[in-house]
Amino acid sequence: MVKRKRKYTGWAEAKSLLDTALRQRLGDSATIEIGRVKHLGKGLSRRGFMAHAEVDGHPDWSRDYVVLRPLHDAEAYCGQGPEHEAKVLTGLAEADFPLRVPEWIATLDDEGQPALIETAVHGMALDLRIGRQGSVKPWQIVAAVAAAVHSVDTARFDGLKGFPTRRQHAEAEMAVFDDLDKPLIRDVQAWTVEHLPPATPSVLLHGDLLSQNIRLPFDDQRLGLIDFDRAQLGDPAYDLAIVTRGSQQPFKAKHGLRLLLDDYAALDGQELTAEQVYLHELCMVTGWYKQSLGAGPGHPPEVYLDQLKHLFSRVTAARSGLYASRKVAGEA
Repeated sequence: MVKRKRKYTGWAEAKSLLDTALRQRLGDSATIEIGRVKHLGKGLSRRGFMAHAEVDGHPDWSRDYVVLRPLHDAEAYCGQGPEHEAKVLTGLAEADFPLRVPEWIATLDDEGQPALIETAVHGMALDLRIGRQGSVKPWQIVAAVAAAVHSVDTARFDGLKGFPTRRQHAEAEMAVFDDLDKPLIRDVQAWTVEHLPPATPSVLLHGDLLSQNIRLPFDDQRLGLIDFDRAQLGDPAYDLAIVTRGSQQPFKAKHGLRLLLDDYAALDGQELTAEQVYLHELCMVTGWYKQSLGAGPGHPPEVYLDQLKHLFSRVTAARSGLYASRKVAGEA
């Protein structure tokens, strides 16, 4: 007998949270009709739902909403927390931000943990592989999104978590090398020390520029961006490394990193080098290796160590001039 996959039944709680959030904003006497609640999926620390609400007499409030409920059995929250995300969304709403982002509606108690209620941002998730979405060049979309986020005035986000300077952010990421004594990792650590970014002021980071968080519009709307729970102040090269992830050929395109850096520089004007992105990639892959040393699920340590070896080989070869780059080195 084939067992049916158990459906998650938290839609009723999500519907109740949305109703409460809207009444907090519009008053208890508001006439609100909430339609079918759709389960969007489960992340590492929260589960998403979406529903359309019709609000009598308030056409601007009649729209689709998202309810992000915490996973109560999660070992730890993987982002900065709903209150943090609400602060970021509020700051972006006050700025002349060129992207469509969720509007914060409320943060409510959900069995002792906070749930976030926000407006929905529709669109097709970006595919980071060239040729998968017609004429779309994914590095151009990523560059536009990253440049928009990094250009926001950080003064709007008083008390936002992160680092005062780009260098401090990089140094904090490099703490991943502590307590690892393999010769390869010591060589990687020495390379990162030599390639620290300047101690210039940090910028606003999205922190999770994965394809599912970047939304292509269905019509003539602007690009969309969601999931700001890992936003912080830091080094802009970190956001780009989240996308390239140590890949030999980002976007499945020749010189993918160089294409991304060129378009980013044209939009944002900041000088980011391949080495600055490599630094965060090296820290990222080392972090995966370090996590794999535990008893948790995932690939064995040898897989990540081999990935680190090949990445570092490309990085050092690029520096010696075997690969093209915007300035000193680039991506093969």
